[in-house]
Amino acid sequence: MLFSSCIMRKELKETTRAVVKNITMVMIPSVYFKRIIKLLHHFDKSVGKKALGLLYDSSRNHEKVSLMLKDKNASRSRSSFSWLHMDESSQESVNEMCLEILRVLDDSSNTSLKVAAVSVLEILAERFPSNSSIFGVCLGSITRCITSHNMAVTSSCLRTSVALINVLGPKALTILFLEKLESVMILSLPDKKEYLIN
Repeated sequence: MLFSSCIMRKELKETTRAVVKNITMVMIPSVYFKRIIKLLHHFDKSVGKKALGLLYDSSRNHEKVSLMLKDKNASRSRSSFSWLHMDESSQESVNEMCLEILRVLDDSSNTSLKVAAVSVLEILAERFPSNSSIFGVCLGSITRCITSHNMAVTSSCLRTSVALINVLGPKALTILFLEKLESVMILSLPDKKEYLIN
């Protein structure tokens, strides 16, 4: 009886995941991103972690969709691959979502949640390279986490930093220089910390 119940739960979970995946494929990008933001605000942190996992999988599938369209000459309907047609509202939603992910990274003490947040930023940078301005903000926050004593978080941050630098190009050098300069100034003038941050 217990074994049968476990199988049913597993099948229900897989079915639910498939349904969510199919719904994601036909959602307007801006609507989807706003729903992810709302889930990240949920009081139950496990909900936020699942939302990040869903976003990671959806973003990763975006590349596969792009390749399918290229190889099959767009034989499928445009509405099924709406992520390929990002409008200005969608771009703004991506920016807002990235800021929310950074908030999760800064506020959470949960290692797996931090790693999930950092990994999502990596995949977003690879899938939406045109949003370079927001990724400049992300790079500054990510590099500050590299000094973390948590090796799992540090490792993820290093990998994501590489992805962000690839997207930003030469601009990344300026961002990293200013980030390092601010850190040195804060250490040397602790009484000016609030002024420098603002």
